[in-house]
Amino acid sequence: MIKCGIIIGHSEAAQGSVSYWGESEFSFNCRVAGFLQDMLNQYDIECFSFRKVGLNYSNIADFYKKVGVDLSIELHCNSYHRVARGLECLMLEDASRETYLYADAITDYVSAAMDIKERHTTSKIAKTDGVYAIERHARGAVCLKGVEKSCKHALLFEPCFWNTKNPDSEKLKRDNGYFYAQSLCSAIVKTFSIGEKTSKPVDEWIKQLENVVASMKASRG
Repeated sequence: MIKCGIIIGHSEAAQGSVSYWGESEFSFNCRVAGFLQDMLNQYDIECFSFRKVGLNYSNIADFYKKVGVDLSIELHCNSYHRVARGLECLMLEDASRETYLYADAITDYVSAAMDIKERHTTSKIAKTDGVYAIERHARGAVCLKGVEKSCKHALLFEPCFWNTKNPDSEKLKRDNGYFYAQSLCSAIVKTFSIGEKTSKPVDEWIKQLENVVASMKASRG
């Protein structure tokens, strides 16, 4: 069985950015994590959700090691003082090729499902829009470093810039985040059905995942 950890970004004490409709990042992602956990548990994916106290990841990392978590996704929402658009998924620059492919596939699936374009990347390693391979001292790296050694794949997901009203943030608000959770659930289920469940040698299913990602990109132009 695939095991997935969902970490709610920020905390009750420091709730992160605020949406154009006045909700905090922490409050919104608490609800999304609940939706997502219920959805994933209906598939062959065992899902756990976590709230942090500050930036302490040690308890989460210990739990990940104990149960053998495959994928960790920390949920955030982007904000900027100017108008900005696009979704993105962060990973560490020295993460594995498999982690990069999972990030790319999940980002593509969510982008297609929600009709939100992937943010143009300036990453020298992840040369595809939507995926940012960040340096270990960069913004968001603390979240990824906190769990990287206790799970196979550590990602941080930001579906859009939500502090201003725009077509992307309106989609995020839809059904109180349920639509977003559905999109993320579908992306995780579809992506992991390609990779982890197969009995093929690792290099074969990586190639299969590469082909799927390439086909998705080609179909979307």
